[in-house]
Amino acid sequence: MSSRAACGRCWPRWRRRDMHFDFAVVGNGLLGAAVLHALSQESRRVVGFGAPYGAQARYYSSHEDDSRLVRTHHDDAYWEELTTRNLQLLRQVEEATGVTVFRPLPVYYRRGSSAAPPGSSLRAVATGPGRAHDLFDAEDVHGGIVHPKEYIRALNALAVSRGARLHAAAVDRVVREGEGYRLVPHDGDSVTADVVISTRGAFSEEAPGTSGATLVGKVLIYCAAPRGAEQGAYCFIDSRPGASVFKDRYGFVQYRSEGREALSKFGFTEARYWRLRDPEDLRRWFQGGYQDYPYLREALGCIEDFTGGGHRVVDIKPCAFTVTPDGKPLIRREHNHITMTGCNGSLAKCNQAFAHDALAQLGLGTAAGKAFH
Repeated sequence: MSSRAACGRCWPRWRRRDMHFDFAVVGNGLLGAAVLHALSQESRRVVGFGAPYGAQARYYSSHEDDSRLVRTHHDDAYWEELTTRNLQLLRQVEEATGVTVFRPLPVYYRRGSSAAPPGSSLRAVATGPGRAHDLFDAEDVHGGIVHPKEYIRALNALAVSRGARLHAAAVDRVVREGEGYRLVPHDGDSVTADVVISTRGAFSEEAPGTSGATLVGKVLIYCAAPRGAEQGAYCFIDSRPGASVFKDRYGFVQYRSEGREALSKFGFTEARYWRLRDPEDLRRWFQGGYQDYPYLREALGCIEDFTGGGHRVVDIKPCAFTVTPDGKPLIRREHNHITMTGCNGSLAKCNQAFAHDALAQLGLGTAAGKAFH
């Protein structure tokens, strides 16, 4: 595969002043890349737009993180089916591109006396030394972490190899023109498309306030400790977070080495979400507003309780996502302008399976869930 295709996010300016496509995908995160990849399997004329990330807080995205938790076990059959199927699709991407995007790691739970649902991928945790064996009694046999940037690049490379075009720019405006749309990017020439699919996540300006969707702000807390402080790397989801302001806590323990230390990352599901009123409030959150996260004291206390005080905080990073009323991703369609958003962390581990199903539901795809060549 050429280096240009493997890059995935880099594509030169088009030579023609105006180009027309069957589909335009706005947003190139995990979901946007999966939608672009799925549409490219249909031999459609497809263009994708993905804003450059980094210093511009407006375009900060959760997939800029270095890892997302993957698990197939869920108490909800909807998510268990999607994540189980997605793991197979992900492995096909790895095989086709030679890019490793998934790292198997134990994902531990506290189940206690509650029985796992039918079809669960849980197994009992073997006895042994270490905190994980003291606190948790169940493990997801298909657990691990996905590397978002590598996953996105691999999906993009496959889409581009089939003829999809990809432009690293934000889209400033989408204007209805007749039966189609004109997309005006921040940098480069405009294009037209019959169908526009917006996958910009929390930055999708169509989503807040629509169908009960709510923007919420969160933080991830990074800690460091000597590499031997834990019995190997693992992830966990703990239903006993240690503070009433949280429903649960989750973490990636010693998942990345830095010199003589190893990094761990912790997050929390709040009992009462910290709401962000609108896209402008969201931008302020990423530009420093997250430093006023109201549950920081409780979060730090829970981490100290979990680690026994052996980890020092090295960074706190903001994140945000869209909460939907039924806890499932939102699909909204107005004419041929489609918005897909919501359930950030859950959707990250089943992006391909959801993209196939969503396109099939909308009547826009026929290869839903099938292996590709």
